[in-house]
Amino acid sequence: MIRIKQLIFFISICILISCSHKNEFGQNRVNFNLKRIKPNTDNSVYNIIDTTKIYYEISIRDNVGNPVSIPDYKNNYLKFYKDGRVAEFDNINFQDIDSFNPKRADSYLYNLKNGNLVIQVYFKHPQCGQCFIKEKLTKISEDTFELRNDSYVSTYKAIEIPKSFLKYKPDW
Repeated sequence: MIRIKQLIFFISICILISCSHKNEFGQNRVNFNLKRIKPNTDNSVYNIIDTTKIYYEISIRDNVGNPVSIPDYKNNYLKFYKDGRVAEFDNINFQDIDSFNPKRADSYLYNLKNGNLVIQVYFKHPQCGQCFIKEKLTKISEDTFELRNDSYVSTYKAIEIPKSFLKYKPDW
């Protein structure tokens, strides 16, 4: 009887530490056991990104430079927070302050190391379960940057948002 309880306890612990969880808005939050980059601690990153703006995805190209069209794809918005957190929103309403709540967004990390700004993007996939890719951010102009991974290059442009929309803190 004691062995059965121990076995049930062990299986329960394994399940709890191996799974991601969802927050109250149904957004996945990655398990901390996943190999992660360290959240940013280098303040010079704020010469590249601005935590008081939101960035709108204006184009997607393949690595050769050809425009990419993905059916039913919604352009994304990125919002950077201090301490290496970045949120990816796909449903922003500029008339609704609550749509800027990072709990409604996908949760990622960023880090500036040796002059390279990297964003670690998490996602679920049938072949790898909880997966991640690293995307390199390159500043193009004062308000524009590119995110590059092995397959795509996305271009983002900064948009001013009201100061009152900056009240939220990430939950990861």
